[in-house]
Amino acid sequence: MWAGRWAGRIGPQSLAAALGVVGGRPDAGDSRRASRGVHPSGVRLSFELKVHDARPAHPAPGAADQTGMLRQAFVGKYHQMSVVAEIAARRRIRNRALAVGASVVPFGLSFGATSVEAHFSVVQTCLLSLVLFSGASQFALVSVVGAGGSVVSGVSTALLLGVRNALYATRIAATLKPRGWRRAVTAQFTIDETTAMAIAEEDSGHAREAFWVTAVAVFALWNIATLIGALAGNALGSPAVAGLDAAAPAAFTALLAPRLTTWRLRALALSAAGLALLCVSFVPVGAPILIGAATVFAMLSVRDR
Repeated sequence: MWAGRWAGRIGPQSLAAALGVVGGRPDAGDSRRASRGVHPSGVRLSFELKVHDARPAHPAPGAADQTGMLRQAFVGKYHQMSVVAEIAARRRIRNRALAVGASVVPFGLSFGATSVEAHFSVVQTCLLSLVLFSGASQFALVSVVGAGGSVVSGVSTALLLGVRNALYATRIAATLKPRGWRRAVTAQFTIDETTAMAIAEEDSGHAREAFWVTAVAVFALWNIATLIGALAGNALGSPAVAGLDAAAPAAFTALLAPRLTTWRLRALALSAAGLALLCVSFVPVGAPILIGAATVFAMLSVRDR
């Protein structure tokens, strides 16, 4: 009962006045009496306010030094992990680039022998690998010319097969962002292998390094293999004796087969090959390839519509 009367007498407003706050602001008229713990109505108040701070009032000796040492240790460990990850990424890119470069060696040997068989000299064969630097286009050029086709037909076939590199260039330009003279150099090395490696390393941030390491590996091994194949083919005289006359068709099949990933693409490839074979007896050398390729493009465009 007494507690109820006391609560009613003090009340929220009275307690706020005792603390010197009314409506969130100090009450100037009662500030002195409230500071002495006396309510304006004459009731003496007594209260205690405790604030707990998680931080010790007096830090232990050496605590700041220990915190600094822990921070430095964490930063050092993080930097060490970053360096290890960077080294591992570069090793991975280097190993993959060497593996990709080694995979083109058999094709380079076959191209050198096939080019010599098509009556290209060793110097001309090596210049094709240095300047054109596109396996499928090089095989197409020497195959058409070697079979008696015109240079125009051979170059047209090579350019048609090189259209894909232009599509690769748009992706590489967006990824590497080359400027000035670097654009021309980057375009020279934009091939299947370098594009695939750069795209594979986009998320890791090593796309540029993957592109150039692969470019150097493939360019060097491709040209060395071309020279060895040309010298071997020239020494053998007739590549047909060693079975090298089948190098070009085998190389084309090996380059094309991995890209036929669906039944639709396989059907288109077989249709184009059949049409090209039917046209062999009626059109100039080299034209059947162009006809087959044009048919594939037409069928793809009609299907997409």
